[in-house]
Amino acid sequence: MNVGGDFKRLWFVYRIFSFFIYCCLSKNFNILIFIFIFIFIQRIIFFEKIRCSIQDV
Repeated sequence: MNVGGDFKRLWFVYRIFSFFIYCCLSKNFNILIFIFIFIFIQRIIFFEKIRCSIQDV
């Protein structure tokens, strides 16, 4: 049971959700698009790290 991993995942979801609500309230969809691109890049980097760590083992 990975408590740290679950906490990070919940924090990640909370961060996306809060940004989404903020952007909808402010009606500033340019920020929303920028954040989604940023999260997408973060995800790619995250999966690359996992793939590299699996190859090391």
